[in-house]
Amino acid sequence: MICQAKEYGGNAVIDSQIRALPLSNRFEIECGKIYLKDAISFIKTEPHREIMLVFKKIFYFWFLDITHPKAKRIEYISVWGTVLLFFVMGLVFSMKHHFDISVLLVFLLSMTFTTMMFFVLPRYQIMLTYGMMPIAAVGVSGAYNSIFKRNT
Repeated sequence: MICQAKEYGGNAVIDSQIRALPLSNRFEIECGKIYLKDAISFIKTEPHREIMLVFKKIFYFWFLDITHPKAKRIEYISVWGTVLLFFVMGLVFSMKHHFDISVLLVFLLSMTFTTMMFFVLPRYQIMLTYGMMPIAAVGVSGAYNSIFKRNT
């Protein structure tokens, strides 16, 4: 059984509904319906909390997931921080020099949108880096050229 409420921080009501499901080839589908119903109910009854949750997810996805123990490690923070710094620099250089990075930006926005709808795990940032690295490389190149071309 993959669908278990306790794994995902479910509550007692959700847990009892899942336990009441018969084991069949439709178990996962019915379990998904329970979660969907609960999610829609949460959005309807607590829209302000849902909006705050979306902003938290974006922060956790793009910056630092303070809820995950592995994401608090200095190795993780330093590597991710460096990539993010050069990515931002690459965005600035790309706009300044009119590079067409629209395909990468669409990829990054779609990843962010998907995360906003579901949940964030630090490993999801690995997929994010596929779109960030080419832009970060522009940032590294621009920083290198700015530093060494001024001094020569």
